[in-house]
Amino acid sequence: MKKTVTICVVSICLCISLAISLWLNLNLKKSYNENALLEAKITELQDVKNATQSKNVEIKRETDTRNGEENIIDQKYDKAMSEWSGNTSEGVDIITSYGDIWKVEMNKYYNQLNDELTDDKRIWLVSSQKKWEEFTKENEGLTWHTYDQINHEGSIMQIYSAEIYLDSYKSRAIELKTLYEFLTADR
Repeated sequence: MKKTVTICVVSICLCISLAISLWLNLNLKKSYNENALLEAKITELQDVKNATQSKNVEIKRETDTRNGEENIIDQKYDKAMSEWSGNTSEGVDIITSYGDIWKVEMNKYYNQLNDELTDDKRIWLVSSQKKWEEFTKENEGLTWHTYDQINHEGSIMQIYSAEIYLDSYKSRAIELKTLYEFLTADR
């Protein structure tokens, strides 16, 4: 009987030891998986930072220039992005703040162009601007949902959304500025 009790106690101890070992193993695997996910997110954010910086170089080539000098907004934006730590919310703040600057520029050139146009031509500007705003809203939605299909609302989507915002206002500001400069070139 003593032998049976000893065997039972040893068996129970082995079972407890095995259970603890399995529990520790599962937690280590869980920690490993969480670390792997965090490393993947860090890599993803670094890729976004690099892609954004690369995109900035491409945009720089397309940028509005005057006498061979790059636009000061783009120079400041490039500097801010080169100092970006890779933190998503910081990147979104930087990109959005420059989108806001381009929105102000767009409104400035809209108003300047509006002041220069005759009444019969101004109607076209007002209509064009309204349609641009509608198109931009729809296009931003399409672009966001297309990116989302791949990225499933990951943190990268916040960066993409901010970039869509910036690019929309920048391109419209440059378009209106070009029209304004064309209209006033002979002065």
